[in-house]
Amino acid sequence: MIGDRMEKDGLIRTLLTSSGPHSSASIPSSPSISPGRSHAGSSGLTSSSFRRPCPSSRPGSPRAPGSTSAFSDSFMESKARCLSDPHARFASVLRLASGQESEPDIVMLDHPYARPWNWRPEASHARPRKMLFMARSFRHSRCSSSYDEHIDVDGEPSPPPPLLYDLTKAQQVMSECERHVVFARLDQIKPELRHDKKPSSEEENEDWEEKISKIGWTEAQVALFAKVVQILDADRLGRLALRDSHNEPVTRRALVDKTSAKFRQALARVNWDSKLTQWLHSILLQHLSLSYLTAYLDILQTLKSKIPTLIDKMVSLSSTHRGASVEALNLLLKRPWDPAVPSLNHHKPRKLDGSVIIVQVPNGPPSSIPQAPRRIRFFNAQLQHMAKTVPVMITPESNEASAVLEQILSEVRARVIECKSQYPNSPVVLLGWGIGAVIACHVSMLETVTANICLGYPMTGASGKRGEADDPLLDCRTPTLFVIGEKAANVSIDDVEDLRVHLRAETGLVVVGGADSHLRLSCQKRHLEGVTQSMVDRCIVALLKLLHVIHSSANTQENQSLGVTLR
Repeated sequence: MIGDRMEKDGLIRTLLTSSGPHSSASIPSSPSISPGRSHAGSSGLTSSSFRRPCPSSRPGSPRAPGSTSAFSDSFMESKARCLSDPHARFASVLRLASGQESEPDIVMLDHPYARPWNWRPEASHARPRKMLFMARSFRHSRCSSSYDEHIDVDGEPSPPPPLLYDLTKAQQVMSECERHVVFARLDQIKPELRHDKKPSSEEENEDWEEKISKIGWTEAQVALFAKVVQILDADRLGRLALRDSHNEPVTRRALVDKTSAKFRQALARVNWDSKLTQWLHSILLQHLSLSYLTAYLDILQTLKSKIPTLIDKMVSLSSTHRGASVEALNLLLKRPWDPAVPSLNHHKPRKLDGSVIIVQVPNGPPSSIPQAPRRIRFFNAQLQHMAKTVPVMITPESNEASAVLEQILSEVRARVIECKSQYPNSPVVLLGWGIGAVIACHVSMLETVTANICLGYPMTGASGKRGEADDPLLDCRTPTLFVIGEKAANVSIDDVEDLRVHLRAETGLVVVGGADSHLRLSCQKRHLEGVTQSMVDRCIVALLKLLHVIHSSANTQENQSLGVTLR
């Protein structure tokens, strides 16, 4: 026993000492040992029979000297194409900002057959999920953090990431309210300063609040004014901190959205009382300094696109002072600025292959506001560049929820049948937001469609959690792509993963980091990522290209079946 153990230790020592970098390149010529003569303690068994050749000895390996790997060549060609094509370069920068594009992994280059890290063996039809604006693996991020990391404080700082927009044009749009404020307050500037650029910050901000007479104010007016001044002070400090930064237009946009949300909450506490809001608007227009008035106009401009009725009621009857007119103010408030929208409109998304028709399923009766929100209009415009969109509009015949749902279901089915009859060779895809995504899944079980796109799919309904054993959605056989928010209140990643395991159709999942149920990123998340909501929506639209329609040769009831590959 002792002799066999010493002989095994000697063999292991031989294996360890002979594992040099060049030992696998040349295999020593040793006599072959038949299976009958070989045993555990055989000294004629060479170490090269156990070891795998090193990567540098394999022809075609990316790490081999002088290698001409096809993958490396294609990767370099794609990089060169991105540098030459402005649209490809813009798409590459957009993927880099959302965390989808990174340097090639050397392990995946050597082992292209390896499965993704989030592959689940119990559900082979559920494709690995894609993630936007979030770390690839929380486990990896925790393990990679080390306290012994070397920090270079003497070298040159790393170059900032490329911008997705024209900085000069974005700064002009960003300072639009400031330019208009200078002309509106020209009568309040000293005559010797009218021909100059503008007074200094110290002169224009000096004691403007103390000059307001508060005699006769009620307690509600004093509390509301104090809250608004606190909000404007915080916004002023934020603007000074972000001045002349690398990505100032985007971070300024996030700051304005955050300040607008606080201002909206302050007015909601007084129930948007017309007398209080109009009084507040008149006081602020008359006494605010130029810098504070710029921030206030940015707030009104942002809220006008979200709650136009309340802002119109607040502004219409109180703009009577000599510095600004109602018409000029309304013209300024109708144009909310976004630094990335011009670039996103210029670099349009590429069309989907196969002349895809996307039927947009409504999530309820039409809103009382005649015009759709600005974000929805931008999302639909981006979607129209990728495929032919067919919106479904209804006129509710009853106020009951069940009757409205039945009407939406029948209208969507009729529109699907119409599209299939007019374009028999084009794939039909259903797209829905929220409850509209659930309706799209139910329609796909009644009518044959190519795929479903579920944006903000809710996992909780009136009858409880979806995906249970008696849920009829488990019988859905249509390929489906789910897009959810990481911080959504009505859905979690684990719940959708469990639903995908039980579904028998091919499914994909896209998780937007830090997003809510409507796929909106918080102001803090947008500030950290350096993006706007329009950039986030463009990344979501670009990921809809995961749906590649392919024709199958299998015989079905219609002698033709369409499958969707989620890559």
